[in-house]
Amino acid sequence: MKIKSIIYVSALVPLHGEKPFDLMNKTDNAAYSKIVTFGKHKIIPKALEFYKGADPVIPSTVELPNLYPEWKSLGGEDVTFDPKVYATIPKAYISTERDPIVGLTTQFQYSSRAGIKNYDGIQTGHFPMLSNPEKLSQLIMKWAKYQ
Repeated sequence: MKIKSIIYVSALVPLHGEKPFDLMNKTDNAAYSKIVTFGKHKIIPKALEFYKGADPVIPSTVELPNLYPEWKSLGGEDVTFDPKVYATIPKAYISTERDPIVGLTTQFQYSSRAGIKNYDGIQTGHFPMLSNPEKLSQLIMKWAKYQ
């Protein structure tokens, strides 16, 4: 399978040999630590705190999806890929401009280091797929067509 393009949404973008959380600043780490519990081998989201802290504009009528624990190693292991191949893949980044979990400064830092030139922002917190799915889908389609 060949990756034709990548569209990041409020994402951590580690480079080859880095861990996903390497560039998170103290503010982002503190916000993240408030909404998860660290188990022995897993990171367990606190559902209500996670959603409340993540996006204040999620409509009350939205049924929130279940959250599942993630293995700690997902954020703790070095990411490996072929940097030459990665450089050839078209990329876009959609920032969440009111994101209290991955701040705008961190998002910009990750995307600019990866050389991402196609950039848009959405006025939501961490969950634009819940708070503004229409706008998010428009931006994804914009970049999918561009690439």
